[in-house]
Amino acid sequence: MDAQEQMKYLISARKSSESDERQIQSIPDQLNILNPLAEQRNLSVVAILTESGSAKKPGRVVFNQIIQRIRNGEANGIIAWDPSRLSRNATDTGTLIQLMDDGLLVEIVTPSQTFKNNPSDKMWFTFLCAQAKYENDNKSVNVKRALKQKAERGEPIGPPRPGYRSIPNKLQGEKGHEPNEQFPLMKGLFKKYLIGKCSVDTLVDNAKTLGVTNYKGKFINHTSMLRLLQDPYYCGYIKFKGELFPSKHLPMLTKSEFELMQDVLHGRSKGKQQKTQYVYGQSLIKCGECSYHYLGETHTKKYRNGKIGTFIHYRCSRKKKGCSQGYINAAKIEPQVTAALEQLDIPPEFLSIAIDALNDQHSEQVDEREAKFASLKAVYENASRKLDSLVEMFISPKNSDRSLLSDTEYVEIKQRLIKERELAKENLNSFDKSADEEREILINIFRFVTDIIHKFKTGLLEEKIKVLQTIGSNLVLKDRILYIQVREPFKLPREAFEEIKNLNVKVEPKTSLLEQPKLTFFGDKSFWYRVRESNP
Repeated sequence: MDAQEQMKYLISARKSSESDERQIQSIPDQLNILNPLAEQRNLSVVAILTESGSAKKPGRVVFNQIIQRIRNGEANGIIAWDPSRLSRNATDTGTLIQLMDDGLLVEIVTPSQTFKNNPSDKMWFTFLCAQAKYENDNKSVNVKRALKQKAERGEPIGPPRPGYRSIPNKLQGEKGHEPNEQFPLMKGLFKKYLIGKCSVDTLVDNAKTLGVTNYKGKFINHTSMLRLLQDPYYCGYIKFKGELFPSKHLPMLTKSEFELMQDVLHGRSKGKQQKTQYVYGQSLIKCGECSYHYLGETHTKKYRNGKIGTFIHYRCSRKKKGCSQGYINAAKIEPQVTAALEQLDIPPEFLSIAIDALNDQHSEQVDEREAKFASLKAVYENASRKLDSLVEMFISPKNSDRSLLSDTEYVEIKQRLIKERELAKENLNSFDKSADEEREILINIFRFVTDIIHKFKTGLLEEKIKVLQTIGSNLVLKDRILYIQVREPFKLPREAFEEIKNLNVKVEPKTSLLEQPKLTFFGDKSFWYRVRESNP
């Protein structure tokens, strides 16, 4: 009996379920090639073993069956599409080579090549398997790099969130999201939660009632809703590996609204809604002694004349567990809030003057900001050119003997240039060249604080809560004294108004502030930087 008649083969066909191997031919396609190959070469096939799964890690059931059958002597050859179908990891590759070393595996047959039990074939087989592993590892790096570049271009990553859909009929390579018919419904749900009118569970129920679904058409559950409430996607940003990138899709919320929603979300206990809503009992005020939130309670008192009085008190939610802070009547909190708002309030007639001044300053600063942006861009491009020139010099035939640039010098200079380029890129990305956005932020701040006391006193519950949540980043009550840490941007309009008052300048809407003598507040560039750094 000759050696060919003694050979017995196992046909192995595998298709990975991983998305990065979708281009590999399917199992039926592989068998359509491997079966005729065995017949053409008169190879004795004892079994056909197929599997669907990745070969990136050892421990595959079908692969282990192949190895065991070879060790049992049932077969001494394997027929496969190519080496990558058998192994994409060092452990499985080593197992196959060891079977060859032990004389149990004589050869591995593929349509293009046969690997026999000799040093050169085993080396080449090991190399091809290692190359397959390298491709897998490199794909992971490339995918992450591509996703980051996608985020930097402002293209959303992943499927569209509820309220959006993928943009149809886009050119190849271009993707994006746009609002769909559920956009106003989802926005209404967020607004409702933002002012503290419902819990997360109530939000889920309302979304189901309205028919709001995800991109798969499924209703949003509690966990998904929590994730959506914290997703910066809804305020126009893409989050990738902890970094935020401005997106091109239309935001559903402003940045301040999104930040306010985070305060509401994290200020609650599992999103549980209070039975009764109070202005200061919406997780707005913390106790200055124990840092627990204050709760609102309604008390009634019956007088001798038969009349019944109703009072609203606030108490620390930890009072029964050792906090010494006592109750405080709502009537004693109100004057303290009014006093804080007085430090921000500006009259309506001052608003038009402020807007005129901001518009004037905006037109003056556009050229300067564009020049700064161009300068930062030039620094980045110069660093990139230096890095390209360095690489060209290093790989140049004239430097084959490393006489122009040694390996050590190349590495040192390259690292330095990369750091310079990354720093320039960071400065470029952090520089907001849009003066329009800054102007709009300032105008909105001026409008918000205009006649703010009247808005607070006459507003509904939701409006009062919004005022306090917007202006105050930290409300603390201790010994019946309320401390409000006002966000810096909301102090600026009052400062401008006070400066005009101190200069005894007549407030006339038709006169621009920049045209009036000795007024430098709006002309001072630090005013803009203070607003940017305050991040309203």
